Amino acid sequence: MEWIRRRARWPRVAALLLLFGLTVAAPRCWHWLREQRNPSAATALDDRPTPIKVVRIEPLPAETVDAATTLPAIHDAGPELPPVVVPSPASRPALRPASAPLLEDDYALVDDPLPPRHGTGAFTLSNQVEAMPSMAPLATSSGPRLPTPERTAPTAPPTPPAIPAPAQPAPDVTQLLAMRDAVAQLVAGVRQIELPRIEPLAPRIESPVPVRVQVTSEYDRLAMAPPREEGEGDDVTPTERSPHDSPIEPEAEAHVAARQAPRPLLVIAPTVLAEQLEQAADLGRGMSWAAEALALLPTMTAPEVSLADAEAALAQFDRLAAIGLDESLAVRDPAEQRTAIRAAKSLARRLPLWHALVDERQAGVPLLQPHEAVEADAARVMQLLHEFAALTAGSDAGTAWRDYLLLDQLAALASVGGADRTAPRRQIARRFLARIESDRLTDAQRAFLAASPAPRLAEALAPWATGPVKISTLAALAERYELRGAQRDADLIAELQARLAHGGDPRLAELADHLDRAYRNGNMRLAVTEDLLNRLTPQPAPQTTPVHERIAGIDVRGRARTTTKLAVRLTPDPHQWNLGIEAAGAVQSQTYSKTWPAKVRNNGRVEYEARKDVKIGAEGVQLAPAEARTGTNRSTLAGVDSTFEPLPIVGALVENYAIEKNQERRPRALSQVRIKVQRTAKSRLDREADAKLSEFEEQFRTTVLEPLEKISLAVEPLEMYTTDQRAVMRLRMADAGQLGAHTPRPSAPGDSLASVQLHESALNNAARGLGLEGCKFTSAELYETLAQRLGRPMAPPQRDLSARATVTFANTDAARLRCHGDRIELTLSIAELAQGRDRIRNVEVHAFFRPVVEGLELKLVRDGSLQFNGPRLLTGPRIVLHSVFGKLLPKDQEVVLLAPHVDGDPRFAGLMVTQLVIEDGWIALALGPESPERTAWRSDPMTTESR
Repeated sequence: MEWIRRRARWPRVAALLLLFGLTVAAPRCWHWLREQRNPSAATALDDRPTPIKVVRIEPLPAETVDAATTLPAIHDAGPELPPVVVPSPASRPALRPASAPLLEDDYALVDDPLPPRHGTGAFTLSNQVEAMPSMAPLATSSGPRLPTPERTAPTAPPTPPAIPAPAQPAPDVTQLLAMRDAVAQLVAGVRQIELPRIEPLAPRIESPVPVRVQVTSEYDRLAMAPPREEGEGDDVTPTERSPHDSPIEPEAEAHVAARQAPRPLLVIAPTVLAEQLEQAADLGRGMSWAAEALALLPTMTAPEVSLADAEAALAQFDRLAAIGLDESLAVRDPAEQRTAIRAAKSLARRLPLWHALVDERQAGVPLLQPHEAVEADAARVMQLLHEFAALTAGSDAGTAWRDYLLLDQLAALASVGGADRTAPRRQIARRFLARIESDRLTDAQRAFLAASPAPRLAEALAPWATGPVKISTLAALAERYELRGAQRDADLIAELQARLAHGGDPRLAELADHLDRAYRNGNMRLAVTEDLLNRLTPQPAPQTTPVHERIAGIDVRGRARTTTKLAVRLTPDPHQWNLGIEAAGAVQSQTYSKTWPAKVRNNGRVEYEARKDVKIGAEGVQLAPAEARTGTNRSTLAGVDSTFEPLPIVGALVENYAIEKNQERRPRALSQVRIKVQRTAKSRLDREADAKLSEFEEQFRTTVLEPLEKISLAVEPLEMYTTDQRAVMRLRMADAGQLGAHTPRPSAPGDSLASVQLHESALNNAARGLGLEGCKFTSAELYETLAQRLGRPMAPPQRDLSARATVTFANTDAARLRCHGDRIELTLSIAELAQGRDRIRNVEVHAFFRPVVEGLELKLVRDGSLQFNGPRLLTGPRIVLHSVFGKLLPKDQEVVLLAPHVDGDPRFAGLMVTQLVIEDGWIALALGPESPERTAWRSDPMTTESR
């Protein structure tokens, strides 16, 4: 056995004790030396004046202002207002205690400047930072000073003359304030330098150099991520601050541009676009436009390109993008068509941004400057809020409008100033502008808002909603997002797009609309056919019910057997899903009417049809009352039973009499039976359809909506329509500050019964809602947190996983997914992994999942080895990483996409997975007719969905 000698710890303990002793003894030694050198100074300490306290009035928080500015209600009913629209759950404001109605003076300024104080010792507090070349002027700063009372030293025996110490000037409050402001200015300048740091992604030497191991075998369990391609580097560590906390103003890069050589139009080269154009050019004939665009692309990245050359290149790019899209649609092979369309649309979505970049270079300044006198607009906002207060005072509808339009929060932010209020003002102004332009408003509500101060208030709040934008920064962020897909880049692009939208310039508003279409497109599409809906529609079982009715004035008894077949029919509608639930069936009855002196038996059959229209749109589910009609209605005489039947003559007379009466009552009886069957069919269809739809809504709410609400993911339907073949829904799963899809989605096979396409942006937006950024978990806490926020149970971690291991996620992009190369890559950004004495910081964990299809069962299985990326990852840290994450993400871990019970279900007989494509950020899945020649990876060239 090899013994390892442990190092002694007593030197460290002795050093700590020595430092503690010096800390305790230093103040006493200092006082003793001072008394020895200047005995009068120690006595003078007791005669120093009481320091003057400077009290600074801080602005009240929004909640305090909201409560403090509410006045008692008055008994004025006010004008009659239309009912307010109810905001969606994603944008519904938090509930607040009931407050009094708005009054004319309900909002008051609470940050008025302090009046100047005159007299001895008066001084002025200022937040302005003076420009001082050095710290020397602080000692001789002019201005009023606090009066210092004369100090009289006590009588003491004469002492030998000593060398006088240099005079220490008394501290001056003005000097301290100036020093504080200088430090604040320095800190603010440093913060502005941090982000965005948009530098050309060129190879560089880092210190220390990360150790990277190439993956040469799938059995290499200690493999690390392979080296990134040129242009994929990033100078930001996983532990950097969130982009929301870092400036994105154009001034943040002014000092960098001043020291650098003339920069090209595109700071970051469009490497993704170049690769896509190269792939399209390799397809052969008909793709000459891609080769021309690829040859012209270096013009945008040339160091000293002239504006004339840039404009000429952009004109050529516009022509090539239009030609490329037309020629791409003519390609027959689906794989080649996707490659060509991807390159053409990738070029087209960049061109408006490049045109704006040239316009900005021509102007010499950012196209969107900071709005002037934003603080001065607060007075106008307060005046308009007073007008709104008078209009909505004294009524329940007014209180509802007050909550819906966020007037209390606007008043709170308008009554305080300061640069720290810029971000809250920007967010509340955008929410207000979005609500007054909502599509959910009725005509009466729109008319009320048009006649109210809302339009003028929106104009006054526009400067709050916008901000400075530098197009070169936006273009660089777009290229970096295309390259890496980082969530923080997506957040910055969404923020700059919102600033452009509210800037007031028509050109910039048009650019903002383009960015909204290009980078906030729908990231989920679902299409279902009438055939699949009919397969999934449950068929009711036959029902036998007793009959006890009074028909044509006679009591009728017996039993009836009802058979029904349900079907779903699609009605073309360009704006919503329009479904019709149809019920077709028949009622077969065996009844008898007991009338003296005979009992008549009848057999009847009534056929009926019923229909109930269901419309599903952005407003929800709308149900129309069921309608029914009857078809064949016949009744036949089955026999006559009489007590007089044994009598030869009397029995025949009684039977004939009963038959005649039955014939007389038959038309009236058939009419009543027809009405009863119609009424019964309508009520039954309404009852059963409403129950099934209510059950479906409840399941949808618990399994879809509630988990989405827990992770704060908004779902916005962008398009819903119905054709005679399928119902299609296109959604954007993102809130106002997040991006959607930006790449063309794969087309589904034309014979598919169901198809769904999901973009990685929806998954990343959902991952952001998990709230892992900056949090620290143990393995058990991580599983418990995920189960709670997802609203579903999670498999417990492996028992052999160390309970002492803790994982601290990075502040940004804690979990990110990329869909490419027929597999899904999961990247976890870890700020620190702690296990025992081991501390591993700033590392990325990469796990890959490949799809597996077994019949109709579809799942994702973790494939290959875990890969790690980070500085100074030697063998020891990699072993620790594998020991922890190898159990958190075990080999062959499965994620089920299509439930296993679907396979073997008779409703899905004859179906198979006809498409499973993972590329360019999309996951495409389709179900269609089963065929031995078909595969689940590519579709038939001649059969693709038209829309």
